[in-house]
Amino acid sequence: MMSPTKTALIAVSLLCTFTATTALAQTPVWTNQRSINQISEHVYRFGATQNAMFIVTPAGIVLVDGSCDNMQWLKGELKQRFNLPVKYAVMSHDHQSHICDMDVFADTAVGIAHVNMLPHVLREKRKTIIPQVLFEDRMEIELGGIKVALIHLGPTHSDNMIYVHVPADGVMFAPDFGRGRNILPDFRDLDIHNALKALGTLERWPDVRIVLEGHDKFTQTQQQAFGEFRRYLQAVRDRVLERIVAGKSLSEIRKEVTMADFKEFNQSPERVLVHVDTTFDYLWRYREPTIGGPQVPVRAPRD
Repeated sequence: MMSPTKTALIAVSLLCTFTATTALAQTPVWTNQRSINQISEHVYRFGATQNAMFIVTPAGIVLVDGSCDNMQWLKGELKQRFNLPVKYAVMSHDHQSHICDMDVFADTAVGIAHVNMLPHVLREKRKTIIPQVLFEDRMEIELGGIKVALIHLGPTHSDNMIYVHVPADGVMFAPDFGRGRNILPDFRDLDIHNALKALGTLERWPDVRIVLEGHDKFTQTQQQAFGEFRRYLQAVRDRVLERIVAGKSLSEIRKEVTMADFKEFNQSPERVLVHVDTTFDYLWRYREPTIGGPQVPVRAPRD
């Protein structure tokens, strides 16, 4: 296994002459059935109820994420359609639903992940390929003349989340992060302050025309998905923190922070309550009150 490094580079020689890909479909149609949709010259989305992707180059395929019970099917499809091996299996983060069954490609692919991911995979016995190449901040794969950038912006949605950018195609894959108005069910494992910073960075990232999310059945154009998520997350954070500082209980905060002005977002009243609870948990650890004395446990009764 390679040692973790600040910047890693894998260069693969161009083994065959580049040939143009087939023309893109006009508008991909997402369904709940297994499907493969071409979203740019080299990038394809696949999945059913959630998205993963792969990049086709003349020298092989870069697979990004997996999908439970779909990977043997995908392996057959890739063989039939492209007759190219999967050279790299990149994992966006350790959550099982996003990397499930990627070990199907262990016969040809090198597993790649952020360095923080390996302990999660081993401890939780994730059903996936074991990453053989680990990196910290940024890594670049070059395969068949196509560059794929792997970007870690610190702890956001998990401590090992990475974003995958294909500059030549203007595609950014940001599972569980480029969600736009489809807000996360909870912020339990979200580093809220660094997530706000990372969302702002991704919102301004150059050479991005398409943002592919991990669950939505559509792609976002440009980077408004990051800005919309950031706007909601900032509002929840500010409103909860203001009330904590004012000495209000979690029960009071739950009643007051309804996010009613974000009604166009995918957030039911029940989901908003979970957003408030998990934001409260995070901020309770973030600040030290001016008034001393024993601190109220974060899971104290709400009334």
